[in-house]
Amino acid sequence: MKTTTDHPSTTESYSFPTISGLNGSKCICPCKGQITETQAEFKKRMENTRKELTVKRNATSQYIATKISAPDERVSSQTMGALAIIMLSVIAGLIIIPDILYFLKKIF
Repeated sequence: MKTTTDHPSTTESYSFPTISGLNGSKCICPCKGQITETQAEFKKRMENTRKELTVKRNATSQYIATKISAPDERVSSQTMGALAIIMLSVIAGLIIIPDILYFLKKIF
C-alpha cells in the first residue's frame, strides 16, 4: 500500500527596514549625524589604532616560554647530562693539558 501526503509549500520573505542616511546611503541603523572625517584623517586614525594594537613578537608570553629552560628531574636526564659534562671535560683536558705541560717545560 502506498500513501502520499501533500504538503503545501509556503514561502516567507523578510525585509529589513532601511533608513536613508543624511548622505543618501541606505543603512540598517540610523545615523545621528553626518560623518565629517576625511579619508586622510580616517587612515591616520586607523594607523594609530594599528600601532596601539600591535604587539612585539619577543614580548609575548609564548616567545618568552621558548627561551626558558625547564628543569628535568628524571634520573636518566641527569645521568646523561653528567656523562656529557665528564666527556667534554676529558676531551678538553686531552687537548689542553699537553699544551700546558709544554708551556711549563719552556718556562722552567
